[in-house]
Amino acid sequence: MELYICDRCYYLILHCIRLLSITSISFNFSSMALNKVTLINDLDVLLESYKLKVKIIRLWKQTVRGNPKETYAIEMILMDEQGNKIQAKVWKQCVPKFENLLEENGDFYIEKPQLASNDSPYKYADNRYKLTFNWVTKVTKCTDFNGPDSNFAFATFPSILADEPKKDCTIDVIGEVLQCFELEYHMINGIRTKKQNVEVKDLDNLKIYVTLWGVFVDQMQAYLKDNAEKRPCVIILQFGKLKWHRGRAYVSNSYYSVSRLLINDQTKEIIEYKKKLLSKAANDSSSSQRSTSSSIVYSLHNEFVHKFPFSSIANIQGFKKEQSAIILGTIKGIRKDAGWYYHACNKCTRKVEKMVVINDTPDDSTEVEEKEVFKCTNPICKDETTTVTPRFRIQVRVQDCTGIVSLTLFDREVKRITQKNVKDLLEHQLGDVNVFPDELNDVIGKKLAFKISITDFNLENHCTIYGVTKLTDDQKVIEELHKHFPIQQSLEIDSSNVETSDFQSQETVTMKDDGSSTDDNTTPVSANTNASNEPGRVISKHVDLKRNLEDVYDVDAPVGMSSTKPRTTRIGDGEGHGSKKLLIPKIEK
Repeated sequence: MELYICDRCYYLILHCIRLLSITSISFNFSSMALNKVTLINDLDVLLESYKLKVKIIRLWKQTVRGNPKETYAIEMILMDEQGNKIQAKVWKQCVPKFENLLEENGDFYIEKPQLASNDSPYKYADNRYKLTFNWVTKVTKCTDFNGPDSNFAFATFPSILADEPKKDCTIDVIGEVLQCFELEYHMINGIRTKKQNVEVKDLDNLKIYVTLWGVFVDQMQAYLKDNAEKRPCVIILQFGKLKWHRGRAYVSNSYYSVSRLLINDQTKEIIEYKKKLLSKAANDSSSSQRSTSSSIVYSLHNEFVHKFPFSSIANIQGFKKEQSAIILGTIKGIRKDAGWYYHACNKCTRKVEKMVVINDTPDDSTEVEEKEVFKCTNPICKDETTTVTPRFRIQVRVQDCTGIVSLTLFDREVKRITQKNVKDLLEHQLGDVNVFPDELNDVIGKKLAFKISITDFNLENHCTIYGVTKLTDDQKVIEELHKHFPIQQSLEIDSSNVETSDFQSQETVTMKDDGSSTDDNTTPVSANTNASNEPGRVISKHVDLKRNLEDVYDVDAPVGMSSTKPRTTRIGDGEGHGSKKLLIPKIEK
C-alpha cells in the first residue's frame, strides 16, 4: 500500500525532524558540559553551568543569635583534586535541603552552585570567590576522589617572621611546643574568655607564638594535665590568624570554630614531624638533650616558685645583674600623683609624644596648615599617627615583712586584677583626665606574687622602682612563696600599713628613659625618699619603734608567737583577767 503525502505535510515533517535533531545535539552538549569536572582555579564569572569534584575539609554551622538550636547558615571549606580550596555557604532558606547530606571529610560532586565574591576580612581559603548553594544546586556522593592526602598548607616560620603571608588569609602552622604561658582572662563581647600563649619552634629553632582562645585553651589544658612530661610535643593549628604585637609574630585560632588544633595527634603530618625531630636530634647532641630531657611547659607554679629567684623586698637591691625576680607582698597604696595611664603607640605600645606639624599651604599665600600628630618615642618604631591608644600605667607601693617598694603595673596586669579598661574609665569620668578613678583603688589590699624586672637602668642609676612583667593571686603559689619567710615574720607580714598619703609627696624625677622607653617592660622613674640602703631594714615607723623599745625592755612574746621562748602564763589569763603585762627596765651596769 502506498502512502501519498502532500508537499505541505512533507516539508512540515522535515522541519520537525530538524528540530528534534538540534534539541538532541544541544542536550548532548549540555550533558557533556555537566559531566566535565571544573577545577576550582578555573572558576570564572562567565561560566554558567559547571560541576565540581571536591572534599569538604571543614564544615561548621552558624546559629541564630539567641537561639543556638536554629541554624542560620552552613559554612564549608572545599578542596579539589589539585589541592586548591574555596569557601562555600548554604544560607538559611536552603539549610533543610543540604544539612543531612553534607558532612566533613566527605567527597562530593557539586553541580550548579552560585559563584559569589569573597569580601571577608579573613579568608579561610586563599580565593577571591566563594560558592553559595541554592535550590537548583545538586550535591551527590563521590566515590573516586583522588586528591592530596593532606589538607594542610603549612606556612614556614621564615615566611611568617618575614611577614610574607597575606594579611586577609588564614594560615596553617606546625611546630614543637617549648613553653605554655600563664592563663589570662579577657572580656570579649561581655563574656569572660580564656587566653593562653604558647611558644613554638620549627626544625631550625626559629620561634613564633601561638595564641589560643576559649575551648582551644581547654583542649591544651586537658592534654597537659596528663601529658605535661611527654616530649616532644608537636601541635598543628589550622586556619589561624597571623598578627604582630611588639615585634613578635602570633598565630591565633579564628572565630566560629573554624580553626583546628591537633596536639601530638596520630596524624601523618605530626608523625613525620616527630621523625624529623628525632633525626635532627641524633645529629645534634644539644638538640637531643633539649628535645628529650628538658621540660616543655613552664606552668604558673614553676615560673613563680622554681624558675626565677625569690627575693624579699629588703634584698631586691642585692641583685647585681639584669634579671627577673619574684617577690610576695600586699599592695598598700597607689602613687596617684604619678598618673594612671599614658598614650601608647598602636604598633609597639611605647609612649608617644604630641607634636604640631606645620605645612605650607598649596598656594602662594602666607598661611600655614597646622596638624597635630603623635610620634612614637621608640627609636626603632618612630611611627607618626593621628590616633593613639590609652593604656594603664599605675605605680603602687607593695609591702612585705621586710620592707616596702614601688612597682609599676602596666595595662595587662591592671586589667587582670581590676577587669577594667582605660577607655571605659575615661568615658565614665566624662574625659576628665585629672581625676584618679576610684575603681583603681580596688587593687589596694590585694596580696599578690609579682615577677619584677631588674634592668640595667635600675642597677646603674640605683633606681628602686621596678616594672612588673607578671603577677598572680594563685593561692598555691602564694602559700609556697610564704615558706621563704621565717614563721614569726610571716605572721607579721600584714601587721603594718602604709597609707597613700605617706608617699604622695615624693618628687618625680624626669629621666631620659621615662619618655623614650615607656612600655609594658619599662617603668617611669621617681626619687626614692623612703627606701633604706640597709639590707633588711623595715621602713615602717611602727616596726622601728617596736625594735627600739625591745632594746630597752625585756618583753615576753605573746602566747604562741615565740618560737624560742617557752610558753608562759600571761597576767590576765585565768585570775585577774584584764591586767596588762608590765615592762621590766634593763639595769645598766
